[in-house]
This record gives sequence, structure tokens and C-alpha cells, in this order.
Amino acid sequence: IWHYPFHLFFLNMTNPFTPSTVVPGGWSISNEMIFYALVPALYFVVRTLKGALAFFALMIVASPFFAELAVYLTQSAFTSASPRETAQFVYRWLPNQLVCFASGFLLFHLLKDRDDSRLLVFVRRHRAAIAAGLLSAIPVIAFASMKTPIDKNVFWSAWFLALGIALRVH
Repeated sequence: IWHYPFHLFFLNMTNPFTPSTVVPGGWSISNEMIFYALVPALYFVVRTLKGALAFFALMIVASPFFAELAVYLTQSAFTSASPRETAQFVYRWLPNQLVCFASGFLLFHLLKDRDDSRLLVFVRRHRAAIAAGLLSAIPVIAFASMKTPIDKNVFWSAWFLALGIALRVH
């Protein structure tokens, strides 16, 4: 019963024992709600394409550090967490998921009010090759995400960013 307040206030991802115990997939909802609370501050900081690119790059570089921090926090503050709970918390907690949100900021700034941008003109000219590359990248991304220290969120965020650009010019 102590899990319910965590879910009610969308804070279930602040505790490795409560991410989806009441609501299946609740960890994602919790991260989204916490992210939405941060959006005003992020909009203040990430105002331009250059800022969005820097935010995305920073989240890519920071991902391994966020993972190590989550392991440390779980092992020091939640000592009874099982290896499975620790692994799920490390993957699911908001700092590790920020790269996904950062790719959305970048996509927005890449595409807003830019019907004639160089990026869109380039993509329109090479749309068939880009589409083939995106589709063929799926197994490569899936394989690489299992073999590298970079979290798979980085790979999938970059792939969906490219897919979003491709869909915009279609």
C-alpha cells in the first residue's frame, strides 16, 4: 500500500521498489510527469538549435555517468534492492531517459519554421537513400546497443530523430 502515494504523485521513479508496481508501465508516466515539471526551466535554457544540439550531446556524454550514479544511489540508499530492481532503476530513471527528451528538443529546433532549410533541402534530394539507410540501420542499432557501453536510448533516440526528419520532408 505504501507504493500508492508514489504513483499518485508520479514519483514512483524516485524509488527502485515502486517504478511499475501499481500501474504497469508507470515508470514511463512518472518520468514524463517529472520531465514536464522541468520543461519551463529547459525552455529557458534550450532556446536555440545550437542549445538543443548542445543539450542532446551533453545527454549522450552524460548517460554513462547517470548510470553509474544510479547504481551508487541504489546501492547506498536502497541496500535491499535486488540486482534486477537495480538494473531496472538504472535504465528507467529520468536522467538516463533525458537523451530521449533531448532528441525531441533537437527535432523541434531542427524543423520549426524551416521549410527551406539546408537540412530539409538535402533530405528531400536524398530521401530514397536516407530511407534505405534508416531502415537498414535498425538491426545495426539493435546489435550495437547490446555490444557498447553507450545506452541503447542513445541509439534509438538518434534513429528516431533521423526518422522524424525524414517524415517531416515526406
